[in-house]
Amino acid sequence: MAIHKDTRAYNAGQAAAERRICDALARIIDRQLPGAENKVWHRHPVWFLDGNPIVGYSKLKDCIRLLFWSGQSFDEPRLAPEGSFKAAEARYTSEDEVSEKDLKRWLKKSVEIQWDYKNIVKRRGRLERLESVDWRVEMLARVRALIKQAVPDVVEEMKWAKRSNPGGVPVWSCGGGMICTGETYKDVVKLTFAKGASLADPSGLFNASLEGNTRRAIDLRAGDTIKEKAFKALVRAAAALCHDKE
Repeated sequence: MAIHKDTRAYNAGQAAAERRICDALARIIDRQLPGAENKVWHRHPVWFLDGNPIVGYSKLKDCIRLLFWSGQSFDEPRLAPEGSFKAAEARYTSEDEVSEKDLKRWLKKSVEIQWDYKNIVKRRGRLERLESVDWRVEMLARVRALIKQAVPDVVEEMKWAKRSNPGGVPVWSCGGGMICTGETYKDVVKLTFAKGASLADPSGLFNASLEGNTRRAIDLRAGDTIKEKAFKALVRAAAALCHDKE
C-alpha cells in the first residue's frame, strides 16, 4: 500500500540517516494499520483511527521520535513516558535501531488500547480510556483498507467537522471527483457513493438511498461481511467516473 504523499514528502525532507528511519517507520506502520487515516498533522506524520491519534513520528534535534498517544498503557519498557497525559515514545538515531518485532507488538496494542484524545477538548482536558474498540471503528477501518487497495492513489480527507463529530467525516476522492463518504451512526456505517446511480451493481451492494437520481449508499451493520471483490470493483468503477469528462 502506498504511503500518503504528504508523509513521503516529509520523509524526503530529512537528512539521509533520518530519512531512512522515517521510511522504515512509515512502511511498518502503514502495513500494520491498513485501515488508519494517515496525514501530516501539526507538521509531522500521524496515523488516526476514527479521528483518534494513534501513532506518529517527528524530527527532533538529534533523533527521530516515535510517539504512541496511549503508549503509557502498553506496559512496554522500551517506551518512555512523554508529557502529562498517556503518551510514550521511542527515539532512534539509526535505522538499525528500529525493531520491526517490537514495533508490530506496539502497533497491535495501539489498536487494542486507546485513550480518547479526540474528545479531550469537549471534556475540558479530561482524558478517558476507550474500554473497547467500537465495531463501527473496525468496520470503517476495513472499508478504508479496501478502498486503498482498489484505488492506490485515492485521496482521503476529513470534512464537515462539528461539535458532535469533531473528527469529521472521511471523504474519498480521485481525479478531482468524490468516490464516496463514510458516515457512522448508532446502528450503521453508511457509505454514500456520489454517483452511485450511474454504477452497475450486479452483486446488489447498494441497500440504501435507492430512490435518488444520483447517489446510492451501502449501510453496514454490526456483524456484516463485506463482499470484498465486488466492493473493490464498485470503488474502481466509481473512481473511473471521477475521471470522466462531462
